[in-house]
Order: sequence, then C-alpha cells, then structure tokens
Amino acid sequence: MKTALLRIGITFLVLLWFQMVAGTLDNLRKRAEAGVADAQYKLARMYLSGDGVPKDAAEAAKWHTKAADQGFAAAVFALGVMYAEGEGVPKDFELYQQILGLVEPWRVESVTLKPQEREIEVRVGFADTLW
Repeated sequence: MKTALLRIGITFLVLLWFQMVAGTLDNLRKRAEAGVADAQYKLARMYLSGDGVPKDAAEAAKWHTKAADQGFAAAVFALGVMYAEGEGVPKDFELYQQILGLVEPWRVESVTLKPQEREIEVRVGFADTLW
C-alpha cells in the first residue's frame, strides 16, 4: 500500500513539474514574441542547446538576431559566435568581427570561445576615446 501511494505521489510530482516547465516555456515564448530581449535571448539559448525544446540552430539564430537588434549584448556576442562557427547561419568570420565591433563604445579586450560549453567569454572595458 505504501509503495503504491509513493508511486502515485512521485507520478503526481513529475506531472506537476512538467506542467510548470511547459507553463514557463509558454510564458517565455509569449514574452519573446512580444519583443522582450531577455526572453528572446533565453529562448535562443534553449534552441541552441535543445534544453526543453527541439535543438534548432536556425531558430536560435532567429531569436538571437531579434535580441541583438535591440542591443542585448549577450545576444550580439552569441550571434557573432554562430556566424564564426556557421551554426544556424552561413559561416562568415568577417561578419563575426563586424558584429563584435557593434559593442562600441566598449572596447573588447579579449574573446574566448568555449565550444564544449557553447559559451563565449568576453572581457570588455571602456574605449579610451570616452575619457
């Protein structure tokens, strides 16, 4: 009897968790479609990694582009990396360099690609011309 109740309880918790995740994803998608840059970036990262959605690099590039168009810095860098690697977009290293140039008035001090973690580490500082 206790085992059956435990199974029912675990099943209920798992179903509740799936329902919460689905609701969160729906909310995130609605915010992204409404033009919220942070939500667009998060949705792009999910598509890039396949976390909670089917892995789709082209869809990730689409959402990164929308967030980058609003000046969301992390999306700008992520989109640049996608162009450098040709993931979801045509490979274009020159465009990657141009995209990194969009961060003015910041000065990019170093860029470290971490392909295994699907991340990019960027160190920035103020451009000397501001002072």
